[in-house]
Amino acid sequence: MKDDAAAGGGGTAGAAGPTPGGVGGPPSLGGPPPNVRSRRGRRLKNLKLDRVDLVHAPANPDAKVKLFKGMLPSEVQEAELAKAGYDTRTINARVKVKDGKFHAMHEDGETILGSYDDRAKAVKRVADSLKKAAPTKTENGEDHPASDYAYVPDPKTPSTWKLLLDTPAHIGGAVAALGPGGYRGQKVQIPAGDLAAVKAKVKAAWLKAHPDQADSLPPVLKSYGTTGGVMKNLEVIKAKLAPEVVKHLEDLHETNPAAAEALADSLLAAQPAAPAAPAESVEKSEYAKLEKQLADEKAAREATETRIAKMEQEAARNGFVALAKADLETLGKAEDLGSILFEANSKLDEATYKSLEQVLKGAAAKLSDTALFKQLTNEGEPNEGVDAVAVLAKGLVDNGKYATIEAATVQVLTEHPELYRQYRDNR
Repeated sequence: MKDDAAAGGGGTAGAAGPTPGGVGGPPSLGGPPPNVRSRRGRRLKNLKLDRVDLVHAPANPDAKVKLFKGMLPSEVQEAELAKAGYDTRTINARVKVKDGKFHAMHEDGETILGSYDDRAKAVKRVADSLKKAAPTKTENGEDHPASDYAYVPDPKTPSTWKLLLDTPAHIGGAVAALGPGGYRGQKVQIPAGDLAAVKAKVKAAWLKAHPDQADSLPPVLKSYGTTGGVMKNLEVIKAKLAPEVVKHLEDLHETNPAAAEALADSLLAAQPAAPAAPAESVEKSEYAKLEKQLADEKAAREATETRIAKMEQEAARNGFVALAKADLETLGKAEDLGSILFEANSKLDEATYKSLEQVLKGAAAKLSDTALFKQLTNEGEPNEGVDAVAVLAKGLVDNGKYATIEAATVQVLTEHPELYRQYRDNR
């Protein structure tokens, strides 16, 4: 290590003897040449120190350094990273120690970017990965950060960036793209609210690239400053003038705002004046019109939904009626049974409904196989008891007491057991 006292005229304090940890010997004090005023020897006065170093070969062999203070190399590195804008907490969190090595970890916490004996190298590796993680946009084979563009609506989505400003040629292209004719016929699309800021950035880049040509500023970069890039009374102009006239005025405004606005004023003045209505009445009328429109749309939507729901219910009911006709006709009228099954299906869970359907099918099949059913449906031999039961059952149905002949028959047999015995004795 360089002895600044010897080289610069300073003094040396301390002597030999290793410092704790083997760092080095006592300090060497360095600074500008001191004033020497002594008759009998050299005496240092007005000494100004700008550096204190530990030396390996001190002049005093009996001196011992008990304590010294300074910034560690890792602290110096961290301070430099923080100054450069890095998040040092994130960097330190991604440096892990394992098996005697410092590991630079990926942001996923699992992937190891590199393993090092020196922590400083691991820290640098993580910092480099953070720097590379910033999104860029590739144009003409080169990667460009967001700062190279005039319009960056979403810093995380490079595809939205427009108007590259990294070279004079690209700046010229950006100027052309903002003009009426566009760049090679293509005019860049920038929202009206952002246009002034974009033009200001392009103007700054153009002046930096052409510092001696401030008087030759392209016309398209002159208009944003006084009107904010938006023509005055633009909404009125759009409401009263034809679209092609509005476009012509906007294009003219890009290069000559004053002329465009003067022309617009004259065109508006030539328009016939409409009778003015009180602002309050116009507002109420528009509100009432909108309110009625919304109410009508809601009513139409609800009517459509109701009609569709009814159609779906009817289709489902017809399906259950068809089931009753096919498998349950012996138990009653298919229309009635179908309605009952439809209601049961809507209120029971699937397993319970399936169980009910199977029970009804079994009952219908069993009833159709009985001798009494065959007699009542004229499928068996004539029987006086059966004839009497049929007459009485028909009377109950005709009087409206029972909906089906089957249910009326059960009631007759219950009230007249002698008829059942007569049927049984005549078998």
